[in-house]
Order: sequence, then C-alpha cells, then structure tokens
Amino acid sequence: MVTRSTEYLQSLVRELSKYPNETEWIEFKCNYNEPQMIGEYISALSNSAALSGKPKGYVVWGINNESHNIDGTIFQYRKSKKGNEELESWLAHMLTPSIDFKFFEVSMDGVTVVILEIPCADNQPVGFAGCEYIRIGEERGSGYDKIIAATSKSGMPAPRVVNQNNLFTRVVLIAKVPYDLMSKEDKLRTCYMKACLAYVTQQAISNADVRDLFGLSDSEMAKATRIIKETVGKGLIKPFDPDASPRYMKYLPFWA
Repeated sequence: MVTRSTEYLQSLVRELSKYPNETEWIEFKCNYNEPQMIGEYISALSNSAALSGKPKGYVVWGINNESHNIDGTIFQYRKSKKGNEELESWLAHMLTPSIDFKFFEVSMDGVTVVILEIPCADNQPVGFAGCEYIRIGEERGSGYDKIIAATSKSGMPAPRVVNQNNLFTRVVLIAKVPYDLMSKEDKLRTCYMKACLAYVTQQAISNADVRDLFGLSDSEMAKATRIIKETVGKGLIKPFDPDASPRYMKYLPFWA
C-alpha cells in the first residue's frame, strides 16, 4: 500500500494552492464528489499531465477554486460508493488502461483536505468508461494548442470539445482509425483544427498538409481535395488567395 507522510501531503497542498490558476494537471474542488465526474477527471488529468511533461496530476478537495484558501472538505472518499460498489474499486475497473491512482487525506490547520494523485498517461491515453479525456489549461492558448499538435502528430482525429453546462469544457480524444473508416464529421473537424494550428504559427494549409495529416499518399490527392472542398463548404476554412491556381491553393480558418 502506497503511503505519504503527513508532512509531505501538507507541503503538497500548500504548494498546489499557490498556483494562480488551475492548470491542465491540477483541479480544485470543495465538496463536489460525483463518481462519474471524478472518473472523467482521472482520465483528463492523467492525459494532460503527460502532454504537459508532469509526472502526476491532482484533484484536491478542500481548496477554494476562487481564493485558493484552504477551507477544507466534507468529502469522505472511503465512504463514497457508486451503487453498492466502493468508489475506488468502481473507478479502477472503469479506467483503461489500469493506472495506480491514489486518494490521500490530510489535516490542515484543523480542516480536512483530500488529494487524488493521478499518474501521467504512459504509452497510450487513459480512458474512462470508453472515452478518453483531456483538460484544457486556464491560460489562453496554454492547453488546446498542445492537444491539437499532439493528436495531429500522432495521426489521431482532432478531439471533440463539449461544453458541460457552462461549468467546464470537456475534450474527448478520438481513437486513431484508417482514413476510410473515419466519420465525415471527424475529418472536417480535423481539417479545420489543422488550419487553426497552422494559422497561429503564421502558416496556411495545403493539399499536401492535409494528405500528411490523414496519412494519405501522393496518389490519394483526390481524397485530400474532397475533404478540403467539404470543409470549405461547411464554412470552416477559406482560401488564403482565392485567385491562386488549384496546385498552389492554401487555406486559413474561416475567422482569420
């Protein structure tokens, strides 16, 4: 059984509370303890810690999200259940692959703080209940650019972004599949996100870039042309120079 000294846990809580904002790998909670959401956070923070180069991610109950004061929590993870199953056991068998997450409880100036320590993803993204999640950083541009760059480099479709009742943004990773098995929605979103990533580095995308993005050969230029045409048709991207010949045509996101 993994243990941490009281001194170590207290020092960790104080160090995490000093961050000016939540990050891709840190989440603060007061008492909210819905099991499904905890599972999604484990997946998201594990994957985001890996992208951020951090060995672990953390959910901390008892730190005020606004002031970062250590107010304490009434969350009791040992007594929490999902149905008739203990919370830790339920979370463990809902995660793929299995990871060695740990709950810890520590007293801080007379109040209780609960820490969920989550190891970073290793070799493959961590999924929960069949979905893989990633957390977007609080600072503008600090998280999503990394996600798009990493998924693009890995040949994965661009992730789906879901607003959770205006409380937070959930990013769902999509497994890598052959181009011909990818949904049209995923193809268009991936093409658009590639254009966005190129634009922030002062570039535009070409047919060759789209072929490279989807792992298409030079002989499959027509497939890349078709997905570009459909993405333009949806109003997601636009020509950089509408008068350029097809061979030299490049594209920007619609808002550029």
